[in-house]
Amino acid sequence: MSKEIGILFCGDPHGDFDFIIDAAREARPDAAVIVGDFYDRKSLPAAGETADTALVAVRAEGVRVLYIHGNHESDRPEIWKASIESLPVEDGLHARFETVGPVSLGGLGGVFRQKVWFPNDGSEPRFLTRESKLACIPKNERFRNGLPVKDRTTIFPEDFDALRERSRGLPSAGRILVTHEAPETHEFGAACLSGLARDCGAGLLVHGHHHFSYRATLPCGTRVRGLAGREAWLARFGTDGRLIEDEGLWTAERCPPRPDTAGNGQGGDDAAA
Repeated sequence: MSKEIGILFCGDPHGDFDFIIDAAREARPDAAVIVGDFYDRKSLPAAGETADTALVAVRAEGVRVLYIHGNHESDRPEIWKASIESLPVEDGLHARFETVGPVSLGGLGGVFRQKVWFPNDGSEPRFLTRESKLACIPKNERFRNGLPVKDRTTIFPEDFDALRERSRGLPSAGRILVTHEAPETHEFGAACLSGLARDCGAGLLVHGHHHFSYRATLPCGTRVRGLAGREAWLARFGTDGRLIEDEGLWTAERCPPRPDTAGNGQGGDDAAA
């Protein structure tokens, strides 16, 4: 039987996981969802540390940890290995939905890049799928015979198709999209995310990347919650999966928002990376 649940949405950690651990211990949510950028080139993991080991204390509180990737995980191959490759595959939300009680969480990790697809400039995608991009990559430029690391954090149109397809048949209430990129409610957001939220029937979209804490509503009626860097936001949901209004939208900022020195402005191949 479904019950009221709490989900802790966590802004870009950039190597600092204490705010997630503190918030999990205090709030005791059912799940924590991390919106990407576990590390970056200026905040590398300590020797022997990975994202998975850094989150052991969160799981020790009985909190399920779910995640998407951001863009900085592909700054270096060793960052990709210490972050995304260290985490359980089954806890990743990218291009799929996962159920937490009455809530269905779908994820879109990564960013738009001009060499693949940059919808804000109005151009058509250069590649629809990872397979089509890989076919154009010389073998000596591949990472483990697959896409280069940079493209591991690039959004492809096939990700939108997968989320639309996998949203079919889910309960109409309680659908949430978790993205790294922002929708059009942010100055540098992508309007196509509004269409994705509409097509997936999402009542709420939570994103990171720009390190800006705000609330807004998309034209399709989807609520938006942007997360500051190192911000943990506790949201509670009723037995039908809907956000419980009278318990409100609570923020638990353990640290002041961290300015992004790597540049999270309007995209391009690595203005947004």
